[in-house]
Amino acid sequence: MPMNMFQSKTLVSLRLANVELENKDIVVSLPCLKIMHLDNICYGEDGPLIVEKLISGCPVLEDLTVVRIYYEDLETMPVLRVKSQTLKTFHYMFKWGMPTTYFSVEIDAPELKYMRFRDSQSDKILVKNLSSLFKIDLDTEFNVKFGDSPLESEDLRKRDIIRGFLTGISSIFSVGIVITDKESDQSSLVEI
Repeated sequence: MPMNMFQSKTLVSLRLANVELENKDIVVSLPCLKIMHLDNICYGEDGPLIVEKLISGCPVLEDLTVVRIYYEDLETMPVLRVKSQTLKTFHYMFKWGMPTTYFSVEIDAPELKYMRFRDSQSDKILVKNLSSLFKIDLDTEFNVKFGDSPLESEDLRKRDIIRGFLTGISSIFSVGIVITDKESDQSSLVEI
């Protein structure tokens, strides 16, 4: 993939799927990019830095989609940091579970209006500056496997993560929560 693609003065929409980005020295300058879709991107050890550069190099970014897929034999980005002053819509999905690997996602987007958040893998979810968030569609287990019992009293870290996430989105107007029937594995979105 030509690296000069990340220095386009006219590119408005970018979709990357099933590619490997490992150049930590990448220079990103996409002054007109409004829509970015990252689907199944493989990153080296500098993955978080590369994605941060992609996002910060887009000063008018409004719509971001990130689909994270974990493969045991490939390097996967352990931390996803989304920090944007202009982002209005964020779709995030990370559904593949590998309990031995630590993953986290951090979202800092003061202009964000809508977020679709599907994550059953991340151990840490940090949200801040979401005062403009109007609607969220939420499908997450906060990487807590409940089984037959609720969170154990010694698992205060998980409780703090869940509390912090809910506090971070407390200004929203509309919440949609995905509820899954364990017997049929059917999911449905319930508006609250």
